[in-house]
Amino acid sequence: MKIEKEECQNLDRALGLEWLETNGRGGFSSGTVAGANTRRYHALLLTARQPLGERFVLVNHLEAWIDIEGQSYPLSTNLTPGRPGPMTATARSCNKKSSACATATW
Repeated sequence: MKIEKEECQNLDRALGLEWLETNGRGGFSSGTVAGANTRRYHALLLTARQPLGERFVLVNHLEAWIDIEGQSYPLSTNLTPGRPGPMTATARSCNKKSSACATATW
């Protein structure tokens, strides 16, 4: 399946396009083209102890960003109704000596 660039740049359309990769034993990875999880079982790594039974999300999503010349650019997407938006560069670029690590800045 080929998805055109314009479809990926349209958030509503990209949220409606989903992908699924299975391992044949009940485990899978799934999500949207936009990268945001919009369903309960969207996850990068979901395992099933007993197929069609006990499912466990081991990796829900990853937070990724790139720092260029002191400026942070988020690469991940999160959509959570009623919650604040993505973290600011201050919270993302903290180090262990920084007080910003103790409290996330939204």
